[in-house]
Amino acid sequence: MKQAQWRTFADKHLRPLLGEVKAVRDLALIPGDEWLLRALALESSDFSPTKFSLTAFVLPLYVPTRYLYFTFGDRLGRMSGEGEKWWDALDPEWELDVVLHVRREAMPFFDRVGDPSALFAYIDSELEMQAQSDPRIAEVRAVIRDISADRDHVIAKFREWRRQNYEVLKLAA
Repeated sequence: MKQAQWRTFADKHLRPLLGEVKAVRDLALIPGDEWLLRALALESSDFSPTKFSLTAFVLPLYVPTRYLYFTFGDRLGRMSGEGEKWWDALDPEWELDVVLHVRREAMPFFDRVGDPSALFAYIDSELEMQAQSDPRIAEVRAVIRDISADRDHVIAKFREWRRQNYEVLKLAA
């Protein structure tokens, strides 16, 4: 799927569902709390330029990283146990079907994992087996524990860090 088509879809269909969605490259960034990036990631097929899947994920903004990872989320279709879903942008019904999957899977996921403590609960209930071997999960758990111990101090430091990094990004743009 072309990025222009993705942006049009996000503006037309995701914005009414999810609020002030912003399509950036292959992502639809979804407004939420300041601690977590909530997004839908478009993944194009290597076999067909019109086929794609979507991954709903959250990324903790309080854990430094240089790249996106989808540890805290899954592909639509697989979230509901159907198996991952692939759409074809040439299918006249793809937009309606994607909206149905976003409503049924992505929205409840984002509601369930809406803040650091909810993410911690999600890790404990859904990712326990994966947690044994994934260092990202251990890192997020540790930071959440630190946040819980001295929340006001951590919030102040995070806001300071975010402000400084925003200013650097703004200068680089």
